[in-house]
Amino acid sequence: MRIVIDTNIWISGLLWRGDAWRLLNLAEQGRVELCVAYPMLLELEEVLAYERFQPRLETLQQTPAQLAVYALSLPLRLTCPEASPPLSPPIPTMTSFCCARLKRMRLTS
Repeated sequence: MRIVIDTNIWISGLLWRGDAWRLLNLAEQGRVELCVAYPMLLELEEVLAYERFQPRLETLQQTPAQLAVYALSLPLRLTCPEASPPLSPPIPTMTSFCCARLKRMRLTS
C-alpha cells in the first residue's frame, strides 16, 4: 500500500509515539510504502531544526540530520512533481533543481 504523508506527519512520527509513529513503523517493516517528493524531504530536515523542537531532539538524543537519514532509510517512493508546461523558456525552480540532484545521486550511487 502506498501512503502520502506531509511534513507534519513526519515530524509527529519522528519525534513522538502515536499514530504517525506507528505509520513509520509499518513503513520500516515494509508493510506500507511512503510516497514523498524530494523537496519535502529537504523541508523535513529544515523543520526538524526549528528551535521549538530542540528540547525534544535532546531528549531523544537525535539531530535533525540523523532523523532525516532514518526517514531516507524507509521504503520510499520518491517523486519529482512536474510543473505545468511553461509558456516561455523554462526557469529553473527549487523543485527542478532538487529533482535533478536526486537523479544525479541515483546515478552515482
